[in-house]
Amino acid sequence: MYTLTIAQIFSNLSFYQDHYLNILECPEQYYTQVEGAFIHVWPFKKQSLYLGDLLQLWFAEKWKVQPLLDFKIEEYLAAVDVQYFQNSNVYVYAIQGNALNGANKSHVWSLEDQRSHIVNLNLTLKSYCEFVACQRPRLVQSNYDAIAS
Repeated sequence: MYTLTIAQIFSNLSFYQDHYLNILECPEQYYTQVEGAFIHVWPFKKQSLYLGDLLQLWFAEKWKVQPLLDFKIEEYLAAVDVQYFQNSNVYVYAIQGNALNGANKSHVWSLEDQRSHIVNLNLTLKSYCEFVACQRPRLVQSNYDAIAS
C-alpha cells in the first residue's frame, strides 16, 4: 500500500482540493496511509489518520491553527509554549495528548514556511471528537482476501 508524506500532500494541495469529493467516496484513495499522521488522546487508543480523514478535517477548517487575532484571551492565557502563526495556513496532522490534564503535543504543517512544527494545542478532546465524526467510506475486502481467510 502506498504511503504519502505530509510534504507530498502539501506540495500537491491544489490537486487534493480539486479531487477532494472523489477521494472521500473512493475507499482505496480515502484510506491512503500518511506517514506520521495519527491521533492519540488518552484515554482513547492511538489511531492512524488517513488521507481522507485529514482532508475532511482540514477543508472543513476543523484542524487548522488560527492566527493569534482569532484567539480569545482565555485561550491565550491558558496556553503554554504555544507557537502562534500570523496566517491561518497551518494544518494539524498529528495529535498526542491527555483529555483530562490537557498535556499535549501536536504536529502541524505551515504553508508559509513549508515545514512541520510542534505546538501545544488546547482542546485535544474536541479534536478527537471531530476526528471520530468524520464520514468514512466502507472498506470492502477484495475477493482474494476473503478466500485467503
